Amino acid sequence: MDGYNAAFLITGSRDPRAGRERLLATLDRLRRVARGALRVVVVFDSGLEAAFDEALPSTVEVRYTAEAGGGDREIAELAAELGGARVVVSTDREVREAAEVAGALALWSEALVEWEKRR
Repeated sequence: MDGYNAAFLITGSRDPRAGRERLLATLDRLRRVARGALRVVVVFDSGLEAAFDEALPSTVEVRYTAEAGGGDREIAELAAELGGARVVVSTDREVREAAEVAGALALWSEALVEWEKRR
């Protein structure tokens, strides 16, 4: 999951913390309604925010990358490394294309936003 990419769409705000909180709540809900076990990994492009979110309760695995473009690269690597069925969510074309090359299903972040609105 391309973290800020989806978080800012869901909240309609550019507030990073509010976006992270809302996205994690949405992804927690997604895990609860999923059929079977579902591992959810969200990657945020930021090395400075990790300490602020340690208290946020979530069943979602959260990763932060400090280097420019690191989040996109990490998402592509995860798509290639993880086994089984994988879904990558991002509005970034390059991220989606890298995911598809790795054998993952790539969805637009807007799909998650629409799902969240219906719940």
